[in-house]
This record gives sequence, C-alpha cells and structure tokens, in this order.
Amino acid sequence: MRFAPSLMFVAALVGAPLVSYAATTTGDITHIDRARNSLVLDNGATFHAPKTANLSRFKVGEKVSVAYVMRHGKLDAVAVRPRSFHGNDRGLNANFGG
Repeated sequence: MRFAPSLMFVAALVGAPLVSYAATTTGDITHIDRARNSLVLDNGATFHAPKTANLSRFKVGEKVSVAYVMRHGKLDAVAVRPRSFHGNDRGLNANFGG
C-alpha cells in the first residue's frame, strides 16, 4: 500500500494538462446585456457571465480586464476587473467562480 500516494501523484500529473486555464484580455465595454448576462468589449468579443453574476456594477465605456475560458464554443467570463487609465487595479474583482 506504500505505492498508493505515488500512484495518486502520477495520476494528478497526468490529469493536469486536462485542466483549462483562464486567459485574460483588456478592453472597453461597448455593450452590456443584463438579460443574457453578457458583455461585449471593443475588440468585438462577447463574454458570457454566470446567471448569478452581478453585471450592474459595470457600465458601457468602462475599461475592464476579463479572465475567461472557452466552453462549448462560448467565451465564459470567470472574473471581470475594472482597470484605471494607467492599467492599475481599482475596486474589487467581480469573480464569478468557475
């Protein structure tokens, strides 16, 4: 039974590449659809937030950083963070979980 921890470690290493990692992008919000819980950035990308997400804290024209993953052909927002004009963080994350 001494090999069980080693076996679990190997299984974790083999399964690690299957984990999806969030990518990030920054841009200005051009449209917010609160009914569909989505927002569009100035690069044309539409990000879908979970139904429990509160997008009311954001407004059109605001510069944000979006962490997202691709799921079922959609860009799913994992977190949205407001950005200042100098690229510094301001405010709190709107972290939607994953």
